[in-house]
Amino acid sequence: MLEERMNTCRIQKRRIPVIILILLGLLLIWGVSASESVQLSEKTPVGLELNGNTLPTGEFAPWSVEIVASAGKVGQYSSLALDGNGMPRISYYDQTNKDLKYAAWDGIKWVISTVDSSKNVGEYSSLALDKITGMPRISYYDQKNKNLKYAVLNGSQWIISTVDSSKKVGQYSSLALDGNGMPRISYYDQTNKDLKYAAWDGAKWVISTVDSSKKVGEYSSLALDKITGMPRISYYDQTNKDLKYAAWDGIKWVISTVDSSKKVGAYSSLALDKITGMPRISYYDETNKDLKYAALNGTKWVISTVDSSKKVGAYSSLALDSNGDPRISYYDMSNSDLKFAAWNRANSKWVTETVDSSKKVGAYSSLALDSLGNPRISYYDLKNRDLKYAAGTGHTQNPAPWTQQTASAGWLPRYLHSSVAMPDGSIVLMGGTANTKYNDVWRSTDKGATWTELTSDAGWSARCMHSSVALPDGSIVLMGGAGDNDIRKSDVWLSNDKGATWTNITTSGGWSARMGASSVALPDGSIVLMGGDDGTPDSGYSRANDVWLSKDKGTHWTQQTASAEWSPRAWHTSVVMPDGSIVLMGGNPNGPLLNDVWRSTDIGKTWSLQTASAGWSGRLTFSSVALPDGSIVLMGGFDGNKYMNDVWRSTDIGKTWTQLPDAGWSAREYFSSVTMADGSIVLTGGYDDPDVFSPLNDVWRFVPS
Repeated sequence: MLEERMNTCRIQKRRIPVIILILLGLLLIWGVSASESVQLSEKTPVGLELNGNTLPTGEFAPWSVEIVASAGKVGQYSSLALDGNGMPRISYYDQTNKDLKYAAWDGIKWVISTVDSSKNVGEYSSLALDKITGMPRISYYDQKNKNLKYAVLNGSQWIISTVDSSKKVGQYSSLALDGNGMPRISYYDQTNKDLKYAAWDGAKWVISTVDSSKKVGEYSSLALDKITGMPRISYYDQTNKDLKYAAWDGIKWVISTVDSSKKVGAYSSLALDKITGMPRISYYDETNKDLKYAALNGTKWVISTVDSSKKVGAYSSLALDSNGDPRISYYDMSNSDLKFAAWNRANSKWVTETVDSSKKVGAYSSLALDSLGNPRISYYDLKNRDLKYAAGTGHTQNPAPWTQQTASAGWLPRYLHSSVAMPDGSIVLMGGTANTKYNDVWRSTDKGATWTELTSDAGWSARCMHSSVALPDGSIVLMGGAGDNDIRKSDVWLSNDKGATWTNITTSGGWSARMGASSVALPDGSIVLMGGDDGTPDSGYSRANDVWLSKDKGTHWTQQTASAEWSPRAWHTSVVMPDGSIVLMGGNPNGPLLNDVWRSTDIGKTWSLQTASAGWSGRLTFSSVALPDGSIVLMGGFDGNKYMNDVWRSTDIGKTWTQLPDAGWSAREYFSSVTMADGSIVLTGGYDDPDVFSPLNDVWRFVPS
């Protein structure tokens, strides 16, 4: 049983781990609107079985192309999204029946359903999937009534509502869901020639005008900032023939001109860089008949030409891979082909390839990337009047790797230690165990490459399974843990000189003596301590689910709750988010290992369940960190059978998770990791071999691109 191995300051025998590689992914999907002035209609989707035509070679070849729907004239205004398993879903217009339709791949076949059949509905469709349920949401234009409409699949029934009915509104709609699944839509008001924005507040649609400076708002593309949820919109200014960009700052819309080089901005598609939040836009240059790309670099828009091979660039759709590199699907009007462009970081240039050259194909393209960065595209086959789907299958994305900072740090090999990232950019490592317990303190000023011993014998007694935090003023607080014979501790120690010297703040924090607790430091300098094991060597293990708060660097403690909504546990992890909320994950209860995720927005008093079963397996003695972009990264640990080196990321406060490639470091547990100010992650030590005593003193670093 797991309890036997959790005498964790001692050496245990376990089976040799088997590394399982599972790559799942969710990336942002961008809806693309199309102009009626270009005489193209529907797209023809390519299927997942990869049994269609093999098309011209390229970095992402072979491309597999398949027909999704062919009953009548179908496929215009397609919008593509991939679910949590990478399965494609497509909304599109059925021109024959004048209906809005929806296609979903079930692993064997395309399942087609009619969303709205109230005649002359379905143009300018934009699709998004709910992050929790995976259910589709679609914004679209009602041509008959000149309204903007919204459809939600609730189980097996489509629920249709009118968003805006104020005369000739709803063309060029673009849909995004915020962190709570609330829909936001940008669209064109044809009557007033304005760009408009609709936001659902839980009870009603709140409509606002974004830009009313005459004939603006066609080809709108919407994205929401990952941290703030604030909307950003790219769109076409028909009066001045410019590409424009609107950003809500919390009070007003800030409008800027991206490109004013004459007749530019149609077919715009917007994506936000996941790390910086900076906008990237693909669009059509009508003057030169080129595909162009704009990136905001601080305060300056950097414009580049992606493809200038005659008439190319209509129906562009943009997505960014995990490194932030742009990928664009678009229509080649000269050759009537579907094309694809990718930025090659190594060579610093755009690489283009033809996806489908079966003539008159590629209008209304919509692009999404799978977990490996492979492109998937829905589009229209004008010649056959079909909806098609293309899958590029030859590319395995190489995300930013883990690099070994040192194979052998200055400190002795160890596990069950703690480490903190300091405001000055240094890392401080404390205590731990191997053949014996330690109370030394080490510091690195170069992200873990080299280390200096601050003290070989800190004032606190040698221990492991303690918890520590770095406060905004640069002080360090160390709490609890286990000493000899796993005797739990409840003392609190403070260092004001980066770990060189220590003061005993209290011999008992008010909370019961414990090991395996988690703690976080809040932006205001408060400390929150959660759960742990407060048993004794005689009584055995006893899990806790209480939460404690200190506002004076650990001197005094207030119990926030004696019994949190999450079950009693130890060897879990917790992180504090940019908004000050706390997220707690996994751990070891008195039963099966956990993979649930909980969040508190009131300093630990109450907790809400983000997910009962995250994508990663139940585990303990793992690590997690919060990145500056508001995402959470979870790594490694022990799942009851094996050590792991899998890495998972959540961009929605722990509700859903995407698996990244396994790390370069050996599968392990009992390690420690911290986030640096630059967004990189530094991992130290741990234990990686069940059959041989194998404490580690290597250091690894991951740098997101």
